[in-house]
Amino acid sequence: MKNKRRLSWSLVITMICMVLVCSAVLLTAFGDNITSSDPLISLSFLNNVFKKDVMDEVKVTVNTEITAMESELNQKINFILSNSGSTGSAVTPYMTSMIPVGSSSNVAQGMDFLIVSGEAVAKRTGIFDLTDGAAVAVGDPLVENHLYIAVSATAFEAKTVVEALIRY
Repeated sequence: MKNKRRLSWSLVITMICMVLVCSAVLLTAFGDNITSSDPLISLSFLNNVFKKDVMDEVKVTVNTEITAMESELNQKINFILSNSGSTGSAVTPYMTSMIPVGSSSNVAQGMDFLIVSGEAVAKRTGIFDLTDGAAVAVGDPLVENHLYIAVSATAFEAKTVVEALIRY
């Protein structure tokens, strides 16, 4: 029985020694690299090196895309300008015009216009509604957001304040 006890104690002491030796070996091998002040990837590395590299790559990619888009846009603009007719000018933009109540707006032949807001009526013949595909009679109301063209010199009168887009 005494031998059995001695064997148990010696086994326990041997196990404790083995654990201590293994711990010492592990601490010696990895102890220098594992500290709370030097983690595997430090915050300063992420902020100062990694973030800068990522941002540089993003800037290069964005600048490349911007250059490509500018080139494509310039090609389209040049195409439009070269195919804009015999005058060599681009399409004339619409101009916003505010017409007070009771006033008339004269429209020359070939001009087109659109009533954005307000109420207006045809004052003379010669207005054609391109949206409906029909001529507008004298006194007929002009519908908002319909595109009209003057087939001859004509005019329309504002019954309320009218905002119109007119291409001269």
